[in-house]
Formats: sequence, structure tokens, C-alpha cells
Amino acid sequence: QHFPLLSNLETDFYMLGWGVPTYDSEYIFNFLVHGRGDKYGSWNATRFNNDALNDKIVSLASNTDLEARNADIAAIWEVVQDEAIYIPLHHQVLNWGLKESVGTAVDPDDSPKVKYLEMN
Repeated sequence: QHFPLLSNLETDFYMLGWGVPTYDSEYIFNFLVHGRGDKYGSWNATRFNNDALNDKIVSLASNTDLEARNADIAAIWEVVQDEAIYIPLHHQVLNWGLKESVGTAVDPDDSPKVKYLEMN
């Protein structure tokens, strides 16, 4: 019920959980910030579209100059924040409960790894 409202642009307010498996801002920009199209912006239900920003987002995939790429990422984030395209309402907190005799490393992807499990 919820996703067709987003894909058909039939809602002005929604809550969307979003994870970034690459830990790279480009992933967020490609799906959530770039204007809607066949290749980019598939989850952008905000109707936000900025041609200059779209070009900058597309260029991130082929930019090998790390300093220039980081500057572009910072510039894109500045626009995203200034335009308030998204308003964060909820941040998922990682909650893990362990006994004193059991321990493991908490991974950023929130998946326990058996290889790090310690039994005391």
C-alpha cells in the first residue's frame, strides 16, 4: 500500500527507512536526491529536481580525483540540507543485549558475526 504512493507521487508525506550498503554518499544521491528518471532518482518521491545537481551526482561515479569528489559530495550535501529535501524524523538505534559471559563486536551493518563471538 505504501510503496505505490511513493512511486506514483501520490503522497506529500512519508517515512522511508534507508540503509547504505556502500557507506558512500553517492548511493544516497543516486536514489534519493537525483531527479526522477529511468536510471536515477527512483526513490525520490519529493519531486525535487535540480539539473546542475543531477550532473554533479552522475559525475561522482567516474570521478577518480578523491579531493574533487569529496568537494562535490560536500557541495551536494550542502544543497540537500539547505533545501531541506528530507527531514529526519527517526534514527534507528542499534540495541544489542548480551550476557556478561557472551561478547561480540558490534558491526556497523548491525549483523552479528559468529567469528567474533566470545563465550567466557
